[in-house]
Formats: sequence, C-alpha cells, structure tokens
Amino acid sequence: MSHLNFKYSLLKYIHSDLLGEALNIGILFTFPETGEVVFRYPSNFVRVRGAYGDGFSQSVVNGVLKGLAKSVDAFSRDQQRPINFYLEENDHSAMLNELLLRDATVLRFERVESAVLYAPAKKVVDDYYELFFRHYEENEPVRNKLDEEFISKRIKHLLASKAPDYTKLLRKDVVVSAPMLPEGSFTFDFAWKNEIDHFVKPVGFDLHDAKAINQKAATYFGYLTAISDAINGNAVDILTTRPQIKGLWQTYEKAVELIDAVKINKKIIEHDNFVDYADEIVNHGHMDV
Repeated sequence: MSHLNFKYSLLKYIHSDLLGEALNIGILFTFPETGEVVFRYPSNFVRVRGAYGDGFSQSVVNGVLKGLAKSVDAFSRDQQRPINFYLEENDHSAMLNELLLRDATVLRFERVESAVLYAPAKKVVDDYYELFFRHYEENEPVRNKLDEEFISKRIKHLLASKAPDYTKLLRKDVVVSAPMLPEGSFTFDFAWKNEIDHFVKPVGFDLHDAKAINQKAATYFGYLTAISDAINGNAVDILTTRPQIKGLWQTYEKAVELIDAVKINKKIIEHDNFVDYADEIVNHGHMDV
C-alpha cells in the first residue's frame, strides 16, 4: 500500500561552523501531491539572542526571513518552475539555498527529510512547527536571577536549617594576597576549616547571553590564577549556578571547564549539590576557624 508523502527542510542559523554552533530558525514544507509550499519561522528570537548575544542581529535575520518567505511564495505560484524542483533529494542543498538572499551567509538549509502525510497539510505544518519551535514562541517567565546574592542566601538558609549556630563555623570576607591584581588582594565571601582551609566564592552564571558568560569565566580564570600561590595547599570552593536559558547551557559548561583548568586546589559546586555541600560544612567543619 502506497502512502502520500511530504518533504521538509530545516533552516539553520550558523553561528560557528568551526565549533558546530547552529540553531533552527525556520522550516520549509512542500506537499508534492498538491504543490503547496509553506515556510514558517518564529516571531520571537529571545533564545537565539540569549545564546549568541551581540553576535546575533534579529533585524538582519528577520529581513532575510521575510525575503525568503516572499521567494517561497513566488516559487509556489510559478507554474513553470515549481518549488518541488528545489526539494528533490538529489542536489537539494544548492537548490534550496538559491532561495536565500546572496548575503545570507549565516543561514543554511539542512538536508531534505521525507515523511508520511498523516493528516491535512495545515495540521502537519502546525505539528512539525510545534515540535521544532515551541520553545521559541513561549514567553519567558519572570524568574529570580540566580546570581551571587541568591547563592549566598541559599547556602546560609541551608546551613541555618542544619545548624542554627552555623556562623561559628565560618569566617566572613576573607582576604588573600594577590600581587598580580590591581587591588593587590582578592576577597572570598567566607571560609571554613576541616583539615585545610576552604575559601568560598559564589560565581553565578545565570546571565542572558553567551558573551557575558565567557567574559565572566575569563575574569575568574584570571582571579584564581592570581591567587594560586596564596592558597598554599588549601582549597577554593566555587559555588555556581547555570543559566536558566537552556540554550546557554553549552556555553556555561565550557565556562566551568575554563575555570576548572586553573592549576589550583579547587572544587566547583553546582546548585544541585548545595545541600550536600552544606552538610559537609556542618558535619566536618571545625569551630576553631
């Protein structure tokens, strides 16, 4: 038994070919039996801007997408040159990319996929658009920023819930020598002691663009490098939070890798492990700090 098929191709925003950084930014459908062609793209690119910051120009990309939509409409109405010609499985990429404006070098169609036409074209388009782009259309909920203040309050709350006199375990605002820094020193929010001293610094990465995350990671790479001699066999504990924008998680993970590359005795504690970290302080911390 034969089935009717439809074809589609995702349009990608290519931020970096070298790093393999790309995001879906549109989708083109063709329905060979009827000749119907549909191009859909999000109206909201908050998540893309969050991932690539100043490297993404929404106005430029919107202009390209609108131009592409007009091209698709023109091709679909041109009976002498139907769009199906551009969605043949052989040599599809060059053909599809002819639809893009010549200066749209950051946009690229992926390979054509074929699937069974399981419903009317409108429902298929809606279903597939929802599958690939539902997160683009969602309004970002208003959330508390998971910054350094949040981290400090969270740790203090956890410590207080386990040991009301937890402050006896801590030294606040601990300054260590850092001749390489302009100030000549670096301040940790607090320190605690078991067999060695643990110098604690909250570093929140709940930011809204990749550039800010990278800059912050580079800054703390420099700080930790500058204090490596002063730590003198003790430990640095970095308390961190990841971005609430999931599109930035890969950037965050690279930022953590950069900080972790500093040759210093350290531990990076993520938000999910704050409870265990508070337990460690309460159960193993010494009062004689």
